Parts: sequence; C-alpha cells; structure tokens
Amino acid sequence: MAEDDLEIEIDLGECFASPSLTPTPTPPGEARPAAGALPTRFAQMVDGIEPDRLRNLVTQIYARQLKALGTLEAIERILTEKGVKDVARLFDVLRNQCANLLAYITETVASADFLDEDVKDTLDGMRFVIAHEMSKVFRMDFPALTGATAAPYSRAGLTRAWGLMHNCLQQTAITLAQAFDPAACGERLFDDYQGKVENSLALYRDLNLLLQKVNRAQNTNGILLKHSLIRHMELFRDETMHFLMYKDWAEFENFVEKIKDAFEEIDSFDNVLQEFAPYLDTLIHHVGMREVLRHVGAVGPQGASLPARIEPAGAGWPAI
Repeated sequence: MAEDDLEIEIDLGECFASPSLTPTPTPPGEARPAAGALPTRFAQMVDGIEPDRLRNLVTQIYARQLKALGTLEAIERILTEKGVKDVARLFDVLRNQCANLLAYITETVASADFLDEDVKDTLDGMRFVIAHEMSKVFRMDFPALTGATAAPYSRAGLTRAWGLMHNCLQQTAITLAQAFDPAACGERLFDDYQGKVENSLALYRDLNLLLQKVNRAQNTNGILLKHSLIRHMELFRDETMHFLMYKDWAEFENFVEKIKDAFEEIDSFDNVLQEFAPYLDTLIHHVGMREVLRHVGAVGPQGASLPARIEPAGAGWPAI
C-alpha cells in the first residue's frame, strides 16, 4: 500500500497505553502559559487573536508543541554529536509530550463551544495528523523506540523518526497560524525553516540536472555521456541524496547499482534508463510538492529561481 493511502484510526486509548502517558491536567490555581511566555514570533502572532479564550487556547497548544520541538532539538544534537544509544529516553519524553498535546486538542475540539467551524476544522486536522505520525513512528515503524535502548535502530532510522515528528509538529504549528493569519509561513515562525527551503531547492535542482543527463544518455550512442551519467549519479548519492525522504534512499541506491552493472553490458543500459527516468520524474514531482517550497514559486529564496521541471525523454511516459 502506498504511504499516501495509509489511514490510521485515531485511538487515544492506544496513545496513552502507558500510565505515564496519561495527560495530567493543570492543578487549580497554577498559572497557565501566557502569550508572552512564547517565543517572540509566536507571541506576536498569538497576541492578535480574539477573544481571550481563543487566544489562551492557541497559547496552550503552542506551548505544548514548542516543548516537544525542544525535545526534538535535543534528540538532533545527540544524533549528530554522540550516537544512537542516548536517545531512547528522549524519544519516550517526546511521545509523552505529543500524547499530551493530542489529548489537549481532542478535548478542545469536543468541549470548546466558542470555536468557529474553520478553527475547529483546523484543530481536527491537526489532531488527525499528529495521531497519524505518532502511530506511524511509535507503533508501526519504530515500535521499540521508547524501550530501554534505541540500539535496534540505526542512526539513519532514528534520524527518519526524528524527521517525521519534527516535520509533523512544525507543519501543524504553521497550519494553526494560518487559520488566523493566511500570510503566516514557516520562515516567519522557525529559525531553521529557511535551511529546509534551501535544501529542498538544491534537491529539486539536482534531480532535474540528473534527469537531463539521463535524457542525453538515452539519445546518444556514445560511451562518454553514459559514463558521465554514472559519475553524476554517484556524486548525487554521496552529496545530495540525504535530502530525499529516507524511504527513497534504498531505491535510489538500487538504481545506481543497476545502471553501473548495465554499463558493463551496453545492450541493457537503455532499458534500465527507461525505468530510471520516470522514477526521477516522480521524485521531482514529490519534492516540488513539499510544503517548504509552497511559497517559493517561480523565484526561490534570495532571488534564486525554481527551475522548470525536465520531462523524461520519449513519448508515453505516465503522467504524475
């Protein structure tokens, strides 16, 4: 089943299977986070929300989201500097924080009678996305992640788990902001968002350049362009492939090896390229649809242009 077709039923009982994950309500009289307690960018956005009850509600949600994002920042540092064995406890903390966030949003959608339909729909969408990604990360793909050790998983696997939850929390935070300010975007809310834009833009360009080289290699009988293509694929694998979704790494590497093997038997080389070209076109389509490129349009950050997509050579390629 394709990942985009995957549907996971939201089950709060499952999310809180461990007693330690049961959300604890704020004790009476204890101060709740004020908008001013949020980072400046979020506080400025929240301050314009009326009425007070709605502003306080959004503040509560952002306080929980940003705490979870802070845990993800710590996980990223450990994965970068130390290794995999030290992150299991933090992933357990993250699961607890996300479960509390999910419970708060669920209770809000069910009980807050002052929400208009647009805000309620936004919160319900956030609830689904967060539950979906929690279930995917902590139940389906990495079920042992919050055990005593994260050792069963590689650094690449743990980085993927980190990326899924990081993207989920950032994108739902942006979506909530856009419910009150349609011009809100990731660059205005998160310091690291511009880097994600630039990485995706570089990936989009390099995939297009690679597809150009595939097209040229298909249209020539010369051996030099074919050899140049292999070197370019290896360079992409070593320097840019990590900007792809982790799930795409193995398939891309398989194509590299298939094309290198086919180069030794020139008769099969073009057949492999006929498989590789539409695969590249699919990757280009998926990268171009990334949320971080939604506001780039024809002109990228700092005036850089988003290149037009290169179509695979030949007629009859399947539409994406």
